[in-house]
Amino acid sequence: ILLDAYNINAENVNIQSRQRMNRLKIYGGCAVFSIIITIILVMSRELRKKSQIDFLTGTYNRAKLRIVYRTLMKKKQEFYVIMFDIDNFKMCNDVYGHRFGDLVLERISRKIYDELPKTSMFFRYGGEEFVVLCELKTREEVMDLAERIRGCVEMLDWDNGTHISISVGVSSCIDTL
Repeated sequence: ILLDAYNINAENVNIQSRQRMNRLKIYGGCAVFSIIITIILVMSRELRKKSQIDFLTGTYNRAKLRIVYRTLMKKKQEFYVIMFDIDNFKMCNDVYGHRFGDLVLERISRKIYDELPKTSMFFRYGGEEFVVLCELKTREEVMDLAERIRGCVEMLDWDNGTHISISVGVSSCIDTL
């Protein structure tokens, strides 16, 4: 009888041990699953962020411009759009090559970015076209900013002696609906 009681008790211990082991496996599986989900979410966020950045200039791209523009329009308060276009850029690429053209895009975008107030957002709209969205208080402030940027770009020195300028347009936007 004692031997039977010992066997039953040993069997109970084995069952409890297996149950504990199964619980540990479940907890471990849940932890691994949570870690995987967290990694996927972080990677997804990073991928979304990278999909909105222009690879050459490091500025936001046209897709991000659409998102920000719609958001600003919904605010129903005035904001300004400044558009920059590099003059004769095609000729620059044709004469000096695409490597030099890339350098021009990089340097000019960096120069523009350095001049912008922190409240502005900077986008590469297309080939050699850039857009700034800003919420400056007055039209004069925006016009001064645009002119300052135009002047800074014109002052850039290029190793091959090229003179590069930009054209600038400024507009005020407000959703009146």
